[in-house]
Amino acid sequence: MMTITNLTDDGHDDTLITTAYASTVDVGARDGHGVVTVLVTGEVDMVTVDLMRARLRHALSLRSGEIVIDLTYVTFFSAAGLSLLLDAQSAAVKDGIKLRLRGVKENRCVLRVLVLTGLLSRFTLY
Repeated sequence: MMTITNLTDDGHDDTLITTAYASTVDVGARDGHGVVTVLVTGEVDMVTVDLMRARLRHALSLRSGEIVIDLTYVTFFSAAGLSLLLDAQSAAVKDGIKLRLRGVKENRCVLRVLVLTGLLSRFTLY
């Protein structure tokens, strides 16, 4: 089961439940500093990546000054997830938005993919 919670700017909880792997993608509302946090938990793979992509697009559409993708609680991270992060980073740069990753140093499954592919240095860590 995958649960996605989208906290809108007005504080409403808009929850969607679909059948998939045990993963969640939460997009938090902007805080007073113009930061949008995207919390990802569970497995990030070809089954769940489209849902995560939709939430990242939503976060980018908020036009905040910064997006933080929190990967602390990711339990599996595939090449599909890495590709999505690279796409999100490119879109953020194009729109003048800072994109940072949180929890990478503490999460071996995410860190390993970024190190083995030589792409760790392409991201700003939070």
